[in-house]
Amino acid sequence: MNIIILAAGEGSRLKLVEPLVPKPMVSVRGKPVLEHTLAHMNQLGIRRVTITLGHLGNVIMDHFKFKHSEIDIHYAIEKEVLGTAGGAKHAALNSTDTVAIWYGDNFTTIDLNRMLAYHMMTRSAVTIAVHWRSAVAA
Repeated sequence: MNIIILAAGEGSRLKLVEPLVPKPMVSVRGKPVLEHTLAHMNQLGIRRVTITLGHLGNVIMDHFKFKHSEIDIHYAIEKEVLGTAGGAKHAALNSTDTVAIWYGDNFTTIDLNRMLAYHMMTRSAVTIAVHWRSAVAA
């Protein structure tokens, strides 16, 4: 399976609070969200991921330079803003495997293996996990 973590966005709403931190690197429980994600991927037995990079991508690359040796991290650098679909397509360009797209700024523990098993069982072209939540007052 080819795991693509989308982390190239500008995080425009967060810029005012954390101008030098890409959204996937915002700290939750003392670690960046992306670090939690990679630890979760490792627990699921995933050994290779591709992270799309754009705005402040060097912050992500520098942070993970010597971490997560159990996961082979590759980077798909976007020279121009490609958006969600464009970034995923760019990163998966030569993949013949099943591709799973993961938002780099999501903090979740979804069982990707269970979702993949469902995807294969139903022979779906696309399987999407969604989560409903109530609106939060601004």
